[in-house]
Amino acid sequence: MDLSRTIAAVATPTGTGALAIIRISGKMAFENISHCLFSPEKFLKAETGKIFLHKFKKSGTEQVIDEVTVIKYREPYSYTGENMVEIFCHGGPYIVRSIIRELNASGIDGAQKGEFTRRAFLNGKMDLTKAEAVKSVIECKNEIENRIAISALDGEQRRRLENWKEEIIKVLIQIETEIEFEEDHDVITEKTGKTKILDLIAIIKDDLKKRGKIKEIEGGFRIVIAGPANAGKSTLFNQMIGYQRALTHKEPGTTRDWISEKWYLEGNEIILIDTAGIRETDNEVERAGIDRSLQEIGRANITIWVTSADEELSTEEIKSIKDLSDKNSIFLINKTDLNKNENKENLFNTEGIPVYKTSLTRDKDIQNITEEINSRINRIKNTIEFPDIISSVRQESIARDILDVLIESIENWGRAEIAAHYLNKSLEYIEEIIGKKDNEEVLNRIFEGFCIGK
Repeated sequence: MDLSRTIAAVATPTGTGALAIIRISGKMAFENISHCLFSPEKFLKAETGKIFLHKFKKSGTEQVIDEVTVIKYREPYSYTGENMVEIFCHGGPYIVRSIIRELNASGIDGAQKGEFTRRAFLNGKMDLTKAEAVKSVIECKNEIENRIAISALDGEQRRRLENWKEEIIKVLIQIETEIEFEEDHDVITEKTGKTKILDLIAIIKDDLKKRGKIKEIEGGFRIVIAGPANAGKSTLFNQMIGYQRALTHKEPGTTRDWISEKWYLEGNEIILIDTAGIRETDNEVERAGIDRSLQEIGRANITIWVTSADEELSTEEIKSIKDLSDKNSIFLINKTDLNKNENKENLFNTEGIPVYKTSLTRDKDIQNITEEINSRINRIKNTIEFPDIISSVRQESIARDILDVLIESIENWGRAEIAAHYLNKSLEYIEEIIGKKDNEEVLNRIFEGFCIGK
């Protein structure tokens, strides 16, 4: 990456809004921008960290593009560690495009994805765990992801990694001392060092287990609406998202594949999925849709099983209900305003399975179902423990490498040189989590996932 370039990018989403923010970073940021303002001297002499009103003009003319407010940040006291400027302009697409065009004309290049944060990392403003946390804070879908990301952003992740390093280094010092002075070999010291590494192995295993639970809700809680054909699944789906996204019809088998929409409940992002009706069929296309429905049920955080009061129980449905009763499932008997189905009610009563008797055309029933979903989500959240260290796929992969070499060190504990080799390897992996600046491929992979203005 060429750090000599001065770069600019829009930091706010594309589209029309009240305001847009444009960020500029680089050694020549102040000089380049001054050419675009009616009062360049006022801008250059202005205090840093304070906001000032300026008129942004078209280069070489007196034509005003917009009235903007501008904040200067002088190196190294900025996000990137370089001279930085933030321009707050009106959020119309024409204005934003025009300002970017003028900045380019004044010698400022367009930023690459994640280039601002990458520069912050390369300039020593943050380590790689904090850089990844920036992206996680932006992209978090629920409270749990937010809390994990904020903890890493606050430096808690780095502090714990440093503690790991410190413990391993202490053990290495013991081992190196024993190698140097073998005749004074201390059995008590040996046991203490081994115990420390075993404790660390247990911590990493526990962290990986916690990470596994987090992965189940990454990207949003998956709620799958399933059940027999023509039970009202698509009606429920449409009612919950607030418009007719799924086609509904009295003809069974109308939905032949799953469809999904994002839905927000109490600040949590939910992926709501409507699936094909599950039934016996000879139709290959419908059968393929049913197979995909079953796959989605297997991936769900919560399943809502909708069955109709005007349809009889099938053997296949009885099995599905019993299987789902052991999982996080909500059961509805729909269309109870039109019919009463004692067989279905008796099945749920006999199995001790709570069931809602509903008509999905009634707002009150939809409200009750929504409240139950929210309750289930809160239960999931309350069972989740936060990992101490691992908050990304990259970190998880490296943590497994650390675990492997620590286990190798224990298996070779009687051979001090080999044990020390594996412990030194674990320190290298810890440094890799924190971030090696010379690993261009890893940095490219991390920062290309960022938005342009970050």
